[in-house]
Amino acid sequence: MESPSTTEVGQPEKLVPLKEACEILVKHFGYTDGLWDISFEFQIAIGSFGPTPEKSLPGTMAVLSRLGLRKTETLGPHTVDASLFSIADDR
Repeated sequence: MESPSTTEVGQPEKLVPLKEACEILVKHFGYTDGLWDISFEFQIAIGSFGPTPEKSLPGTMAVLSRLGLRKTETLGPHTVDASLFSIADDR
């Protein structure tokens, strides 16, 4: 049986622009007023990285651990005005 998707394993099927992700979160949390920006939390580690201990080099690793919303007072390229959405809006 053929898979309905032609996307290869490991490849993103659909990507969401940051502003649209912010809109989704504003709707998810039911915010109906204020300006909101998408925010990210990263975890950063430092240490030795390499394929073997002899080939290790000092380095850093950063991972995205959480995303959320941050209230703002200024419009930016990814800012969402929650007053444009209502809880009944399901577009």
